[in-house]
Amino acid sequence: MKFEGLPNELIFDLFEYFNIIDLFRAFYRLNSRIDKLLNDYDQKYYLDFRCISKHDCEIICRDYLTIITKQIISLHLSDDDETPISSKILFSNGFILDKCNHLQSLSLYHIHSLNRIYNIIKQCQYIPTLTHLTFIKCQFWQNENDFKYFINIVWRLPKLTHCTLDYILPGQRLLTQISNISQSIEYLSMKNIHCDFNTLTHLFQFTPNLRQLYTTIFCGCRDEQLQTNISSIISLNIIHKSSLNTMISLFHHMINLRYLTLETDYIYLDGSEWKKLIIENLPNIKTFRLRMFFELSSVRNREKEIDTLLNSFRTPFWIRKHRWFVQCDWTLSKSQKHAVLYTLPYSFNHFLYDNLCRSKSTCINNQYQSSYDRVSNLQYLEYESNSIINKLNSHCSIQCSNIQHLELRLPYNDKIFWSFVPTLNQLYSLDIMLNNNFAYYQLQAILDQAPCLYSLTFRCLKNISMALFRLRSKSIRRLDFISTSTLQCGHFKKFECDALAESLIGRYCNVLLIKVQNRMNIPHLIKTMLHLRSMVVQCEDDNPENDELLIWLYTHLLSSSCSIERDKDEPSKIRMWIR
Repeated sequence: MKFEGLPNELIFDLFEYFNIIDLFRAFYRLNSRIDKLLNDYDQKYYLDFRCISKHDCEIICRDYLTIITKQIISLHLSDDDETPISSKILFSNGFILDKCNHLQSLSLYHIHSLNRIYNIIKQCQYIPTLTHLTFIKCQFWQNENDFKYFINIVWRLPKLTHCTLDYILPGQRLLTQISNISQSIEYLSMKNIHCDFNTLTHLFQFTPNLRQLYTTIFCGCRDEQLQTNISSIISLNIIHKSSLNTMISLFHHMINLRYLTLETDYIYLDGSEWKKLIIENLPNIKTFRLRMFFELSSVRNREKEIDTLLNSFRTPFWIRKHRWFVQCDWTLSKSQKHAVLYTLPYSFNHFLYDNLCRSKSTCINNQYQSSYDRVSNLQYLEYESNSIINKLNSHCSIQCSNIQHLELRLPYNDKIFWSFVPTLNQLYSLDIMLNNNFAYYQLQAILDQAPCLYSLTFRCLKNISMALFRLRSKSIRRLDFISTSTLQCGHFKKFECDALAESLIGRYCNVLLIKVQNRMNIPHLIKTMLHLRSMVVQCEDDNPENDELLIWLYTHLLSSSCSIERDKDEPSKIRMWIR
């Protein structure tokens, strides 16, 4: 059967396997029937501009968006290092957001233009189907009035049910600028925004139907009290950085709370104390997930102290009634006294492991010991230790099998690492700290086991070894040699730039973050790395206080289509969207 003879339903199913640029390149203007199907209301489009070339972004915005505007269901838009001016291209081509009258989800990342944010938010008011709105690292205002205008439009959106604000506020008090009551918002996530009780009271007053909240609680006064009952909240995910009294006050007023995920930094309670708190303040609780950080009081009798703590969680209330099991991890380091107690299965996405760590739990027959499926971000550390410590950790029963982001210091103990991380099939980004030039074989072993690895970041790489350029990977498309740590990577010399461009990991690189000694290396890298589409560069002979280097780059790249700009947060970085 020919393609044109397939029924519409099968063609729609086939369309789902293509991204928008490939879909239109393959089928647009093939014939009038296919064009009609591409423009049919049953065809839904999910647009993601977070990982796209400048050329493809321009084609979509110029040629295809007007055709599919009414069928767009979700839109992800980012101005980060990979797609630095995608939002500018989108709206400069006449895209009108409020024409997307079937848009349900809008996510914005790293948008720093105040005018663009205002334009987007104003248009959102006229989208009748918008239910999900997300802002990630969008630091765009200059004063309180800017934020007041922004937040009140968001709270005025008639159908909005899910709202995420992440890395967006310079201060918690700005949430008290909300003056519009939202009857629709039910799910609010603002993990990195610190709220005191005054802020929470105001927030609940203007979001009366809020059912789920994720935030950080930080009260300046140890005895601060929440003044009102919150009957709508049934699910709470909080990082609590205040006193026990404030935590009890919070729970006492959450009269219908059923699901609690809690992280504490400054509170230490044993099993009987947690039991009392739950019975008196959380009578309707069904799910209780806890991670409690604390310091051990004893240096010599640590294990005895841990045993005493765990025994307080081995009562019928914890084991039989609720089947809430806990585990405690502590360090053997003589200079550290920190420990963490958490419920099993582990319910948080970040996990820190080091080879000086010991663990004990209350679970029966260790049935939850390997239940760390929620862990997506792993920070794995190994310190120099004796054979006894290595033996204690070589049979670790904890396994993290769904790691997407890994921070790792080389060299590492192969046996311990691979027992802890049995598979890297989902690994997407890898941050490597190199202590010497003799661990590249271990890095290669990781690359061989990570078929989906996209991003590789090097830290503390002052002396670049030629072994770096012999690394092999079929999946890596992003290389980052600009570390945010205090021990930063060195500047690449001319021969090192040549070696990178000719290497297997450099040959197919799409996104490059790098320091160079000489500005001539920049156009050379762009010309020799044929798949490079975006680049962030720091040049040793650049003066961030003027645009002399930017003008020089425009002249020597001989391409009017390349966008070049300084990073607004770190002017020493020049961001380029090349192809």
